Amino acid sequence: MSAEHAAPFSPPLAIELGGILDGRTADPASLAAAARELGACGLGTFQCEQTGGRFSLLPESTELPGAGFDLAAQERFLAGLARVAECALPGSIECTLHCRLIGASEVVETLFVLKEGRLEPMSRTRPRSPQDRVPFPESAAAGALKGMRARDLALLALVLLLLGSLAVWRTGLVGRVLAVRAESLPLDNGPFGSTLALESKLSWGSYEVTLRRGTTFPQDPAQLAKLAADAPSLEERAAVTAVGDGGEIWVLLCDREGEVLEASSVSLRQLLLDAESKPQAVLAGHMEAAQIRLSMSSKPAAKPK
Repeated sequence: MSAEHAAPFSPPLAIELGGILDGRTADPASLAAAARELGACGLGTFQCEQTGGRFSLLPESTELPGAGFDLAAQERFLAGLARVAECALPGSIECTLHCRLIGASEVVETLFVLKEGRLEPMSRTRPRSPQDRVPFPESAAAGALKGMRARDLALLALVLLLLGSLAVWRTGLVGRVLAVRAESLPLDNGPFGSTLALESKLSWGSYEVTLRRGTTFPQDPAQLAKLAADAPSLEERAAVTAVGDGGEIWVLLCDREGEVLEASSVSLRQLLLDAESKPQAVLAGHMEAAQIRLSMSSKPAAKPK
């Protein structure tokens, strides 16, 4: 999906969208306006949460009909995504946004990667499999594929692969693709104990860590005060306070020596207000990853070995 390397069919039969874009901004109003504009570009609306200068942008819907998402709409979406990125402070963006355009016999998968301060699409084309379902009625849009020869599609995929190779190495995407599976990583609640529960999954080279209320999450001020009073250390008391105040905590990805590979902050405010809320942090995948843990603070990322 790009102006230079267009998808081999337009529009697709269906679209799958996922991932998250987060970072920091000094202009919340412009960011909110850019997010609204992005929601009018053909890939559905986007939820933009802002807390203390930090923002998270994620799609409201993950499955969409492809009708109308032609090449012009795809270019508008890329321009809209660029406007959102321009509202972020330099060097603050982390992105796992990805989409899958499903055609009658081919699928184009696109990962939006950060390259030299800009978000750019990296795409590949592959044959459609039985798992690439179309949850919407297939229409005449499928006819757009019939005029495309298999050899042309293969050449397009090869060109995308060659052009994307340099970007893969520059963005560290190789390490993310080869990252340790999330289900094999131990999860450590750190000083938060059973007040919080967490789970993780590996999606498109990044760990998506979801937090929920734990079994001892305080239900009222009296329980909060008791938890704080019973805390065996100052760190654990501070953790209880952060939970009760809906504060900001850190999710860390560590190697076997305990060095921090990635760190991402997450706000507990929604968790405090809504028992069903599931705040999420996103960490770039690493081959050296050995543990995901919660912390009251962040450490500098470990230097490459």
